[in-house]
Amino acid sequence: MSDCIVPKVHGVGGMGFVFAQFSAQALALGGADDFRLTDAPYSAVLVIGGTRQLPLLYRSKQRSVRVVQAA
Repeated sequence: MSDCIVPKVHGVGGMGFVFAQFSAQALALGGADDFRLTDAPYSAVLVIGGTRQLPLLYRSKQRSVRVVQAA
């Protein structure tokens, strides 16, 4: 299973840096990352900053998917 990262963030510092580092490590370890909560199944969700997709996060949590926020 892959990991899901939401939202897809671009930039040099802050949230963009966290997104770039996590994506690079996931690809280096052979895991593909996904950027849409509707593309299940995934083993974990990393929320960078915040998201408005709360109903989809709630459904993921109901399926016992780990949800982690990097603020």
